This record gives sequence, structure tokens and C-alpha cells, in this order.
Amino acid sequence: MSPSLLPCLYMEGEEDLMHSIKLAVESLYKAASLKNMKSRYTYKRISSELAVLGRPLSNIDDLRSIKNVGSKTIDAIRRFIDSKAINDVKCIDMHQDGSDLNSLNAHEVLKYTEADKSICESNYMSKNIKKRDMSAKKSRVYIPGYRTGGYAILKALWMKEGSTKHGIAHIGKHYCDIEFDFASRYSAWTSMKMLINRRLVYKEGKSRFYLTNEGKILCTTMFANTSIVEDVEDSVILVVDTREIKSKKSRSFFQEYFESKSVRYETRVLEVGDFIWICNEKLCGCIIERKRGSDFVSSIADGRLKEQKNRLMNSGIRRVFYLVEGLRDSHMKSVGKRTVMSQLMSTKLEEFTVIETQDIMDTCLVICEIDAQIRRNAQKIECWKSKLDDISDESEEDELEISYGSFIENNTKAGRKGPVHFLYMALLSIRGISHQKASAIANHYMSIEEIARRLSDASGVEELRMIEIDGKKMTSRNVENVIEYFVRE
Repeated sequence: MSPSLLPCLYMEGEEDLMHSIKLAVESLYKAASLKNMKSRYTYKRISSELAVLGRPLSNIDDLRSIKNVGSKTIDAIRRFIDSKAINDVKCIDMHQDGSDLNSLNAHEVLKYTEADKSICESNYMSKNIKKRDMSAKKSRVYIPGYRTGGYAILKALWMKEGSTKHGIAHIGKHYCDIEFDFASRYSAWTSMKMLINRRLVYKEGKSRFYLTNEGKILCTTMFANTSIVEDVEDSVILVVDTREIKSKKSRSFFQEYFESKSVRYETRVLEVGDFIWICNEKLCGCIIERKRGSDFVSSIADGRLKEQKNRLMNSGIRRVFYLVEGLRDSHMKSVGKRTVMSQLMSTKLEEFTVIETQDIMDTCLVICEIDAQIRRNAQKIECWKSKLDDISDESEEDELEISYGSFIENNTKAGRKGPVHFLYMALLSIRGISHQKASAIANHYMSIEEIARRLSDASGVEELRMIEIDGKKMTSRNVENVIEYFVRE
């Protein structure tokens, strides 16, 4: 509102203007004090000056004579007086004639103010409607789509609570049109995060998943007409590692071959080994490591062979088949034929079943023979709690209780990389140190820094000599090689 409106609204004269200014200054001072604004000092000074002023003000601009009062302060006072004037006009009976108002300008102000008020009320109502719609959307119960990832996960947990992610995938794959690919960013398993955020599923420990009370209520509603008993067929499945290929141009050779032979298989990521067998997500007690001839020789040269064999021995599966495919004399030139034959014999003595095959087709035939034997044994053994026919070790009965999920988690390379693992890997590169010796020494010293520190004096050397592996102490040559590696270098 312009300053010219003020004399029209307050026709009683300068005293009314003075009263309005004092009221405005007092109100603005209180508001500034509540907000702890610096402007409160200015309003307080204005109030003090007005109290001692002997004459009334004829114009708001006369306040400029007061120290530190500028255009912003005067505009704030003017806006306050204008708003109060409009409120006073609004209090007049709307049914009275327009001439009852103090001025035509005030009537125009009232008209536009009422229009603005109706617009504001309309906007307010629309905002409230939107808020109600949003709250209604938030209050809606989440129900996953049929045969989606969320649907399959809830179905699997409804059938068998406390399952691992691999157990959920084993059951859920029958109720989902999307694959459970844990390595992919977008797969059926991606829905698990959403289910946890919606408090339908919770995770206990490192690997077990359970339904919450809300999740159980939802599952009871969704699957009310279905049986809670798991109806998934329990049969032996050959698991092929995703990285096991014939060549870069023939990546699905094994899958195509097994499909042509009607062998039931699945392709998954294996942290150790290339082929394993599972039944109802439990290991069947056999694992195959396939090595091409050239790769086998190169692993001898760079020391990988010891580490790989150690991982196979510690995988939890005792029956390990080591297939060496297409080993030729030309492959052995780099390290010598005697060394290669010695390593093959050493592998056999370490309770590996070493099988040499001519080519990849011969390898496939061997795998199919092992698969057939496992399936024949599966028909004779109820629930896979007994031993295979050709396994006599009594301790292997527990092996059949190992779940596929535990097998993957226990053999993940990322989880094994600690100070002990790095020391173990360093020891394997020392001549004459087998994986048993490397494991014993690594578990004794725990880190590279510790073994280097303790071997720097005579007592540490004697301590190394006293370490026993299978009841035998370290040889002098082994001790000398370890000291040479960690201290003298």
C-alpha cells in the first residue's frame, strides 16, 4: 500500500498516525526480540525517541531524523501499519454499503484482499488434499508383483525361515521369472534390500534371513491357498563355475555338452573348484578342479599350485578330483618334465584323485561318469545323510551337512586376505616349504612383521626349529631358507 493511503485511513489526524507508529514499533520490537535479531536495538531506540518527542509526527518519513533509522526500517513500519489498516477495514460489516468505508481506496484494498484470501484458501485446500493423498499412498500395504524377486524371496522364507541367500535362491527360483544372480546389480536378489527397508524381512547374523511379524502377516495373506511345505524337487545338481570355459569364443561349451547328455546342471560362481554337486543346497562330497596342461605347469613355476591345493584341502570337501587336461611334453620345457611328474606324484600323495585326460571331450566324459556315480548313490541314500559308496572316512558324514552358502562364504578369497594369509602366501614361495609347513608357520607367527622381528635373534631361530608339522620338526635346510627370505634379504 502506498503512503498516500495512510491519511485516508486515519482521518483523525496526526495523533492517530503517531499512535499507529508507536504500536508498530512496539510490535516489531517484540518480534525482533523473540527472534534475537539485531534490529530490536533500532526499534528500541525509536520507541525511546518517540516517548520524549514533544510533537506528533505528520509523516512516517520524519523517523529518518532518528539515528540509525533508514529506508528498510521505515518500510517495515509502513508495511505493519498498512496491514493493520487492512485488518481494520476487513472488520467492517461486509453487508454495509461501500460508502460506509472510510475511503474508496480502502474499499479497493478490501476487495483485492478478499480475492487474495480466496486464492490462498483454495491453494491451502489443494495442498491439504495432496498431503492426504501422499499419506494415503504411504499407508498402503506393499504387495510385490506376481513372480517378481520380492514375491520369490517372501515365498522362500515363508516355506523355510532362517535360510541363507543361496537357500532362498534355491527355493525362490521356482517362483520367479528373474534369475538370482548375486554378482549382478539388477536381479531377483536386488529386491531383498527393499523388503528389509519395508520391515518385511530382517537379517540375523551374517547370512540368515527371517520374516518380521509384518512379513508373516503379508505372506499369510499372499500364500493362504498354497502349502507351506516345500515342494521343490530334491535332486542332484551339477554346479559349473561361471569362469569355466573352453575358449573365449566358446564360453558355454560345458553347458551345451551337459544339456545334450541330459545332465541337470546350474551355472554359479564358485570360489574354489570348477565343478561341485549339491542336493537341496547341501554339498554331495565331491569337487573337481580342472587344469589345462599349460596352466598346470605355469602354476608350478609361479607357486600358485601350492596355494590352490591348500584351498581345495581346506574347502570342507574331502573327495577332490584333480583333472589335468592335455598335458604335453612341450608344456614341460619351462620347468622340466621331472619337476612336473614330481608335482603330479606329490598331488596324488596329498589324497587328491589325479586324473589325466587327453582333451576337453575326455574331461567331459570323466565328469559325466562321476556325475552318474553320485546320482546312483543318491538313489540309495535317504536325505543325503550317509556316505558315498566309495568314501570310507567316518568324518565325512558331517561333510554332507555343509550347505552351499556356507561353502561359498568359507572359501571366499576376499575373506581370507589377512596378515596370516599374506604370511602363508609368502612362505609358499620359499623352496622346500609345503602348504602344511607354510600353514603351521603362518599360524604360529601370525604376520610377516612378527616373523621378521623374532627371527632377527638366536632365540627366534631356535623357536622356528621347534615348530612341528605332523609330529616332525623343521629341517635345517627349511629353517635356513626361511631365515634367508625374511631376514637376510
